[in-house]
Amino acid sequence: MVTARLEFSVTTKRKAYDRAEAKGGLCECGCGQKLQPPKVEYDHRLPCALGGDNSLANCMVLTKACHAKKTSKEDVPRIRKAD
Repeated sequence: MVTARLEFSVTTKRKAYDRAEAKGGLCECGCGQKLQPPKVEYDHRLPCALGGDNSLANCMVLTKACHAKKTSKEDVPRIRKAD
């Protein structure tokens, strides 16, 4: 079963970025790296394939490297296990 990937709205992205900025402008994965626009990406805390939605609470602002790492090391294995 393939789940359609949901995209965050511009408003949600802006609010998520503002939230990260209010906490020091750091990547929300906890790595401590400073966010450097436009080199940021927005990721679902709970992937769409596992029931995640497009809410602000489910949106994380990550560096590109952290997004790739989270996807390959966390999201893909969890999704495969659920399949």
